[in-house]
Order: sequence, then C-alpha cells, then structure tokens
Amino acid sequence: MKKQNPVFGSSLLALILVLTLACNFVAGTSPISSPSPTAANEATVPPAPVQADYPPILVQDIQLQITNVSKVDSYTSPIAKQTYTPADPSTTFLFVQADMLAGDLQAVSELTVSVVDDSGNFVFPSISTILATGKAEWIFPIKKISKSLTMIFPENQLIPLEGADAPANSGENPPASNVPPTWEPPKAIANTNAIAGTWKGTASNGSFSFEITITVNWGCVVGVVCATFEIPSMPCSGTYKLTGVDGKIYRVEGGNFDGSCTEGATDSLELLPAGTLMYRSRHPSYGESSGVLVKTGN
Repeated sequence: MKKQNPVFGSSLLALILVLTLACNFVAGTSPISSPSPTAANEATVPPAPVQADYPPILVQDIQLQITNVSKVDSYTSPIAKQTYTPADPSTTFLFVQADMLAGDLQAVSELTVSVVDDSGNFVFPSISTILATGKAEWIFPIKKISKSLTMIFPENQLIPLEGADAPANSGENPPASNVPPTWEPPKAIANTNAIAGTWKGTASNGSFSFEITITVNWGCVVGVVCATFEIPSMPCSGTYKLTGVDGKIYRVEGGNFDGSCTEGATDSLELLPAGTLMYRSRHPSYGESSGVLVKTGN
C-alpha cells in the first residue's frame, strides 16, 4: 500500500483548521458591488501601512489591538478569495485591522462595532472577517469626503481612527503597522447607549392623555436619526434626530411624520434615577405634554 505524504497531510490539516475557524459574513444595509472574479488575479500595488497608535480594546475577556486603518478602493476577502468594490461611487472602504491579544476568537465575530464620521453618519461594517491567525478585519462603506472617523466598540469604547484621512488606495489588503502602543484618551462622544431600547407609557397635557411608544437605537450620536415614536390614539408617528445631550437629558427633533402630527414641537427624553424615561414635548400652540415611560424591551 502506498504511504501518504506526511507534508501533504499536515498542510491539508492546517487548511481545514483555518477554514473552520475563519468567519466571513456580510451585515448591515450598506451595499457593495458583486465580487469581480478577475480583479483578484490582477497585479496590484498594495498601499503603504498607516502609522498610528491605538489603545487596546477590552470587551469582557476579549482583548484587541488595532494595527492598521486605511481607506481602500477594493477589498479582497482572504476567505472567499474574491474582490469587492463599493457599489456607490461616492463611497470608499474604510479598512480596519486588529490583532487578537486574548479571549475567544469566535466571540470576536459577535461584537457589535460601528463607525461614525464627522457629519454624524453612523455605519456598520459591510464585511467582517475573523481569521484563524488571530486577526480581525472590518470593512466599512464610508463617504469619500469623510474626514474625522471614530470606531465604536461595545461598552462605549470610542477609538478615533487616525490615518483614515489618507487617500484611498486600490489593491490588496493593507499590511499591518507595528507601531508601539502609546495613547491619549479620546474625547468622549455623547451617544444614546444609556437610553437605548423600547419605552412605553402615558403622557398628559392637562385633561388630555395619550399612550406613546419610543424606541431608541444603540450607539447613536448627535446629528443622527436615533429613534422612532408612535402615538396610536391621534394617530401620529415619526422619527427623532438627536440634537444634543445635557447630562441625562437628550434633546430630540421630530421628523418623517405620519398621521395627524403637529410640527414645531421641542421634545426631550430624560433618564431618571429610577431607570425610567421622562418624555416632554413643548409646543407654542398646545403647551407641554409629559409622562414617565417604562422600558419594555432592548
């Protein structure tokens, strides 16, 4: 009987391990173009690494270290071996790579991460890849005109992405940067994490009362549409854009109205010590409506 080549067997085992541990998936609503079967085979010049320092990210028992941030015109999946490009010509890809320092590699794929730009645009990754080599890669479709970018990790860890202002480069995935970690804490960015979820209750204005339901998204920042509201008895529904945060008071602006809504109100949501939410709506015509809402869902 012919003996099996031990080198071939070891290589096959290593390949199976990589494919078993690796995870490549598409999420969010930002589209990417269909992968080009020929683009991955074309000779390209890889972009230069971006030199920047980042803090370690610690989420429960997972510890990550961002090693590279670049704008790229295309992304070649190390798993599918296919090249993706943005479907919208006004967007480019923000490539973020991190080394895993500790924790469960598969748990990294379950982290909810996002990026917010200087205009308040809030996006989730279109592609998230976890490699058996202990690396994580995220691809965010961002506007080409974006300047200041901040990556948001769970537990409200906000990481300013230095180096993302560099011109976009086409080609293969950028190599990692090996800069020693020296870091100054980033400026805090006000967001809706503390009041994220669905809230329901009764509000009143004099002798008139009504039921209201408000659902607030996680991770929203000032300038972004962060919530929806519904008042069935009127009926009136719409969205809320976050316009400012003063401590535990979140100022919001209504929009996208549907039903018998009256424009011109100034609304706010205040997180109370009891873990409830105070809803206030002031209008020059009908005065103030207010009520305490209880959280009914995440």
